[in-house]
Amino acid sequence: MNQRLNVISVSLPVILFVLTFTYPERASAEEAVARDAGVGRTVSNFIEQYISDTGEDIVFSAKKSTDVQFFGPAPEKMDYPALLTVLGASGLTAYRNGSYIHIISSEDAKFHPIPVVEEGAQYAPDEYVTKAIAFEKICATHFVAILRPLVPKFGHMAAHFSTNTLFLTDRFANIQRIEQIVSGVESRQTSSDKCSPPKVIKK
Repeated sequence: MNQRLNVISVSLPVILFVLTFTYPERASAEEAVARDAGVGRTVSNFIEQYISDTGEDIVFSAKKSTDVQFFGPAPEKMDYPALLTVLGASGLTAYRNGSYIHIISSEDAKFHPIPVVEEGAQYAPDEYVTKAIAFEKICATHFVAILRPLVPKFGHMAAHFSTNTLFLTDRFANIQRIEQIVSGVESRQTSSDKCSPPKVIKK
């Protein structure tokens, strides 16, 4: 009996159509060897495996992606963190919304309802999230220019003067890196900076 896996895809304007992947019950010996060795696996292969392993539905609405092939042993089971890592190599990412996983372009992540980091919750290293980082001794507005080059151009970084808070949208692992940098600088700061409001440039 053939196994049928459905991927829901979106094209603009919003039109849903279903791509159906059909797998033979028993692959040939050559196909099995290639699969186990991970020879030339593509993003589509990993998405198909993820659906097969988890039974979750995926909405694919990315406008574009980079054609990447992966080499190496195929994972025994694809989980969500592994899916995000594979998607990231192709300029894609994903987020959960209701009962679906939405695959989108990484450059569009900040426009979608990605998670806002909550204390005690767990996130995948390559998961796009938004987090507010509170500064104690140094001025968040002063650090935007220093930290901005560490965030991809399609990420987001902005400081709120009144609360001395930095807002970030990026991969969770990179946000953790920036937090470590901020924590290290603040631990060396002997006194609190006197923060001044940002200057407004009038045209």
